[in-house]
This record gives sequence, structure tokens and C-alpha cells, in this order.
Amino acid sequence: MLSRDDRLSIILAAFLHLSVDRASRRSAMILPPNSLTPLPGLPPMSQIAKTVLVAEDDPVFRRVISFSIARGGFAVECAGNGLEAFERLQKGGIDFLVTDQQMPLCTGLELLEKIADSESLQQPPTILCTAKGLELDAIALEERFDLVAVVHKPFSPRKLCQMILQHTKDEIATSEPICGI
Repeated sequence: MLSRDDRLSIILAAFLHLSVDRASRRSAMILPPNSLTPLPGLPPMSQIAKTVLVAEDDPVFRRVISFSIARGGFAVECAGNGLEAFERLQKGGIDFLVTDQQMPLCTGLELLEKIADSESLQQPPTILCTAKGLELDAIALEERFDLVAVVHKPFSPRKLCQMILQHTKDEIATSEPICGI
């Protein structure tokens, strides 16, 4: 069960307008580091050079995750499927990956396999999100792909952000990692 704050985060983020390239119907969204006010205890977002790529096919859930991560002090880019995410990763500059497992064209696991098979790509720290928690062996996947975590849906966007901050804490000068609204 999600907490009251997490439910409010989801509701607010669902109504948040993020820039979407509507002309090409692509699902790429970018939240620049200065687009949101950081939470108390975080440095100005322009000082944080970490970019998180969110690969999620559900547009509402993609907005919720992106909003929460951006509020945590990260620049956020989005892809609507694994192929878009792989193309974006090839361009470089992604410091952390959050990917859904079940997506059209290329699943999260297929994306991770493409990254592993690529000689030119180094996999960024990754969290795999899944609604098929009982069908996947999380421990085996974490070991095989060196994942930060396998997170089962529904989950708290704030806790997801806290995991990203915890993993990158040595590289971000912050006194208290706080995520959410």
C-alpha cells in the first residue's frame, strides 16, 4: 500500500505537464536540471551533473517517476521503450538507468542484454522495475546484469529516488537525501 505522500506524488505528477515531442510522437521527455526547485538539503540542480534515463512505456507512470527523480536533483530523460532507451544510451551522458521490464519493441531484459552485448556501451547503474515480480528471479537478474535493484510494482517513486541517491551519494554533495514531494 502506498503512503499518503506517495499517492499525492502520483496524483500531482500525473497532472504535471512535461515537454513531449508531439510532432514526431516520440515519448522522449527531458527535465533539465534547473526545471524544478530542489528539495531542502539538496544542492542546486545545476551543480548536479547526473542524468537518469527512465525507460517506461506507460506515459503517466513515466511522468510520475520522472517528476520524483527530478525533484531529487537529477536531470531526467525518458524513453517509451527499450529500443529508444538503447539509442539514447549509445549517445552517452547517461549516469543511471531506470527501466521497466514489460515494454513494447524491446523489454527491459532485452535492453539489458543489448547493453551487455554491446562492445561500445558500459551499462550505467540500473534499477529494473517489474509488475511480474513472481515470474522473475530478482537475485539472479541482479547478479547477471549487476543491477542496483529489481523493484516490484507498485512501488513508491520516492523510495526509487532514494535508491538512486543512495547509489550515487558519494558523487553528490548532499547532507540529507530527500526525495518526493
